[in-house]
Amino acid sequence: MGETINYHAVPYTVRDDLVSAQNKAWKQISESGAWLDGRKRLDVAREVRKAWDCGLCGRRKEALSPNAVDGDHDSATDLNAAEIEIIHRISTDPGRLSETWLKRETKAGAVGEEAYIEMISVICMVMVIDRFAEALGQAEFPLPEPVAGEPSGYRAPGAKMHGAWISLVEPEDAAPEDGVLYVSEESAAGVVKALTLAPDAKRAYWDLGDAHYIPHDKVFDFDLDARAISRSQIEVVAARVSAVHQCVY
Repeated sequence: MGETINYHAVPYTVRDDLVSAQNKAWKQISESGAWLDGRKRLDVAREVRKAWDCGLCGRRKEALSPNAVDGDHDSATDLNAAEIEIIHRISTDPGRLSETWLKRETKAGAVGEEAYIEMISVICMVMVIDRFAEALGQAEFPLPEPVAGEPSGYRAPGAKMHGAWISLVEPEDAAPEDGVLYVSEESAAGVVKALTLAPDAKRAYWDLGDAHYIPHDKVFDFDLDARAISRSQIEVVAARVSAVHQCVY
């Protein structure tokens, strides 16, 4: 598959590694993962985009509590109601999620925690690329066609509950068959552990995330000089973006 993503039409220079990382992520979204095939992964991507003009999501965002607003989501796929609820809420109102909500929706939609983690990986990749394009005045890029193939069904054998809502892999529980989950002690922060139940989903997101922020094993290198702006400026921007998107970090 050729490159779908480019920024030739915008009046800015976009780093080659960013364009490469985005095209890699776009290709990965179209392929089977560990628990979702390419068609379903692309359905997740379509629902991420639909969530932004979903009437129910809009009304819930304006309400004091999302639980005070009933109704049906405006959907773009034939995913079941619980799957659509999960994708739309994570995309538009992540700061008000709860463990009770998660358990209810995954049970109702028969969504295992492994598939849930893979859905989050796809959601995050689509959000990163779409919002990046929007910031530059670039229209959303077309989604790729699904690639045939069956999910591998791989779950990290060392994944356990550690006080989070979902099982994850601590560095000491990583298995050789997981591949590389942590490249250094500094790369084992909680936000990095979050997707380790499905190692490929974790790596797919962080390959993209590292290109847009800084390599996650360099988070504590405060003298890092790898971007056009200083590390202090990076953190000001990151903190503001996190606040706007209701990120607990």
